[in-house]
Amino acid sequence: MKKIVCFILTIIITILLILLAVSFCIKTVIMNTINTEIVSVEVASKLTATLKKYNVSNEDLKKIEMNVINSDNTYKITEKYTSAIMELLVNNKKVLPNTKEEVSALLNENKSYINNENIDLTQEQKEEIINTLSNNEGIDNIYKVVSHKVQEDISTNQIQYISLYNKLITNKFRIIILSIILLSTMLIGVLKSSTYKWMINISIASLLAGIFIMYALPIFIDFVINDMLQMVGNYKVNLSYLINFGYLYIGLFGLFILLYLVLSKIINNYQNSFNY
Repeated sequence: MKKIVCFILTIIITILLILLAVSFCIKTVIMNTINTEIVSVEVASKLTATLKKYNVSNEDLKKIEMNVINSDNTYKITEKYTSAIMELLVNNKKVLPNTKEEVSALLNENKSYINNENIDLTQEQKEEIINTLSNNEGIDNIYKVVSHKVQEDISTNQIQYISLYNKLITNKFRIIILSIILLSTMLIGVLKSSTYKWMINISIASLLAGIFIMYALPIFIDFVINDMLQMVGNYKVNLSYLINFGYLYIGLFGLFILLYLVLSKIINNYQNSFNY
């Protein structure tokens, strides 16, 4: 009976480890996809189109475009717009994010390329560029167009996905998952009457979770995210961050097996010393 309970608890821990990985990864996966496939391209296009009016060379514009696509500030814009759209869909609350700070930072990041052309932008011109990019003609328009299209085309399933997403990424959800894993592990230790044999169960759970995350979960996540994003187009989902969690769990499998073998040898040697 104890073995059956331990087996069930190991399966539960495996499922919880998978959910924990999803909780920590899903936001990054979605943000990376939206940032790479939609927002960064649009922001780069808007910024280079604006700077072109100031006679910045095509060569420097290409460098600026690549910088903007890979910039952390562009990612921050993505986070603001995505959060606002999800808030609109789930809670019907309209919020137009303020992105002037990020746009200003993007401009400062690329000032060396602007200066290459001996163009010395005045503060007034910088403000004009920032306002142009942040108003209805600029990147804010991307948000308005996308949010309007999403509101019109969103299905019940997609709303449920977004609602589930908002619950999954909360610290409360993660604390609950970690607490259940801890309690399950302690119960296995009690059932096995051992201070270290529970490591076998954790290592097995980690291995199973790692394999599932690397080979099976990406198929499901790709389907769900594409279903969420099909309102605005079909995009390639970046799952590398999620797959890295699979490698992490497999690493934990090796670590717990090693700890188990070391502790087992130490305890056995200690017990044998009393037999002499």
